[in-house]
Amino acid sequence: MITSSLKKDVMRQNMLVARNEDGIILGSLVYHSPGLAPSRQKQWLFGMSVAKHAQGQGVGRQLIEHLIELGKQNGIGKIALRVMAANTNALHFYQHLGFEQEAYFKREFWLEDTWMDDYQLAYYLD
Repeated sequence: MITSSLKKDVMRQNMLVARNEDGIILGSLVYHSPGLAPSRQKQWLFGMSVAKHAQGQGVGRQLIEHLIELGKQNGIGKIALRVMAANTNALHFYQHLGFEQEAYFKREFWLEDTWMDDYQLAYYLD
């Protein structure tokens, strides 16, 4: 459950934090522009994590909905993230929320003695 403190947890470092009624952190989302050039200021990249015990309770969805609302308020046209191909639950989650596959990076990471592919997903606000 996200409390009304969510809005208070928007920090200067561009972070959203979701807490339960007891103040326990359930999830966080960090976002930023991909560069300092003016041409890069209309999009945000983000990363999100939700505590294992809080997954499936709407925490991630609420964090992303809040990010999208902030994006609209700030004239952002695109919000993007990257997801490893093996993380099929995350890929389905983001696609369910309206994110589209924007790029595919074959053999992007070497993890546990094997190559891992990666996707870039994007949500378009305009």
